[in-house]
Amino acid sequence: MRFVMLGTAAMALAACSEPARPDAEPAVIEMAEDERWPGAEARLEADVRFLADDLLEGREAGTRGHELAALYIAQRFLALGLDPVSQAEGYYQKVPLRRFSSNLDGGAEFSVDGEPFEPRFEFVGLSRTEQASVENAPVVYAGFGLVSDRHGRNDYEGIEAEGAIVAVFRGAPSFLGSEERATFSRMQARTAAEQGALGLVQILTPEYEENVRNFDRYAEGALSEDPVTWVGAGGRAWTEAPGLAGTIVMGAEGGRKLFERAGHDWEQVTAGIASEEALVEAVNLGIEASMRFDNTVSDFESPNVIGILPGTDAQLANEIVVVTAHLDHVGMKPQPDGSDGIYNGAMDNAVGVSALLEAARELAANPPKRTVMFAALTGEEKGLQGSDYLARNPVLLGKEVVANINLDMPVLTFPFVDLVAFGSDRSSLGPIVARAGEGLGIPLVPDPIPEQGIFTRSDHFSFVKQGVPSVFLFTGFGGEGAEEFPKFLSTHYHQPSDEIDLVMFDQLALFAALNTEVIRGVADVEQTPVWNTGDFFAETFGGPMAEK
Repeated sequence: MRFVMLGTAAMALAACSEPARPDAEPAVIEMAEDERWPGAEARLEADVRFLADDLLEGREAGTRGHELAALYIAQRFLALGLDPVSQAEGYYQKVPLRRFSSNLDGGAEFSVDGEPFEPRFEFVGLSRTEQASVENAPVVYAGFGLVSDRHGRNDYEGIEAEGAIVAVFRGAPSFLGSEERATFSRMQARTAAEQGALGLVQILTPEYEENVRNFDRYAEGALSEDPVTWVGAGGRAWTEAPGLAGTIVMGAEGGRKLFERAGHDWEQVTAGIASEEALVEAVNLGIEASMRFDNTVSDFESPNVIGILPGTDAQLANEIVVVTAHLDHVGMKPQPDGSDGIYNGAMDNAVGVSALLEAARELAANPPKRTVMFAALTGEEKGLQGSDYLARNPVLLGKEVVANINLDMPVLTFPFVDLVAFGSDRSSLGPIVARAGEGLGIPLVPDPIPEQGIFTRSDHFSFVKQGVPSVFLFTGFGGEGAEEFPKFLSTHYHQPSDEIDLVMFDQLALFAALNTEVIRGVADVEQTPVWNTGDFFAETFGGPMAEK
């Protein structure tokens, strides 16, 4: 792989073992300045080549490689004239993180009425606590655990969840839209904690095991990497489900054993949950269960890298448009055949970060009315940790975040002819995105894979959960896209083969230009961005809505 070194500080770091420091002498990075497209392609390729080089060792959060990438971005922000977020930390927002490594086979111990379940075969355990246990608590069944005023639904009705272990099926009823299903599925632990539960049992539905992945594959993935979360004030690990000891996840083997122990027929239970409404009766199963989690914890830091472009309008400058792209990837992993085990993540997400830098360059030359915050985020691959920390820990006090544009893994292996703008149909950002696409001859098309719930799966969702209208642009399935996107996912996604030779840089230049126009449009529009009237995400997370 050809390596291009673009900074004296980076060159020095290549020979040392100490992590990068934000106060290191900045490198001056000079790029072509002639015609827009050739110049943009050269700049973008230079950035991607650096970020996806073996030297950075896969940019895993908390490693030297990620620190080197972070220093590079800080230097680029400085060269572009962006303001730092902190006098003390420069362009860094240091994110305190905690890793939980289980000392128990399968991640936990679990038993029903004193009978142990077999770890890895019948269950796996997940917990972001050091030690936690629940002894002989009643087990109640709550269907999908869905509680929604919008849909007049409370799956907990008729049971006492406080002080109990709640059993639910992972997911949500099929009558919901795909993004609502994905959101409610992610909220199951939080909802259980709000109901006073001590622990959660999630059971994979037969549909999930048949169409997504079976329990064996789920367990392999769940146990392949230790859970990580950010650490808040007082040294407490952040959780949306305080009071919950942890989660036990089961497939068909464990689920059947659980329900048959309680005297319920597994086929009848799964038939009920498979119906469109999944209106199953919540019941006390008449059994008691115990669960125990024992983790070794280790703390580390990894920075979000943030540059500020102040707005030019006296009033609108107090409103912030946040532009995000995750800088981290998955690091290094031994390969069975002894081949290159560095996951360089060129498409995921060096191209997104490079597009963010190009947008920052264009906008810095002619700043918009609103303040724009450019954030290269850490910990996306560890559960959106960097974006969640930034969304919940603002760095510009006295200013309000009003919109988020996220750039994450556009597949640029082909000439794209259309664009998917996840979330654009939910807020006043939609017409702005559509105009930007029309101006460059790229139409917006509907989500081609709604079953994936993409809008809930990248860094923008951390801002959505804070009520912020957000949009996530992605190359569409027109032209060669229908073939190339699945091919990339099946062959290169989270694989060492995600290398720079996959990237078409003229297409990356077009993608960067599209995002630049969207950012400028959002940052200059007179009306503060709002969710559409009655939108699900606005109602669920309390964001501003358009008047009826």
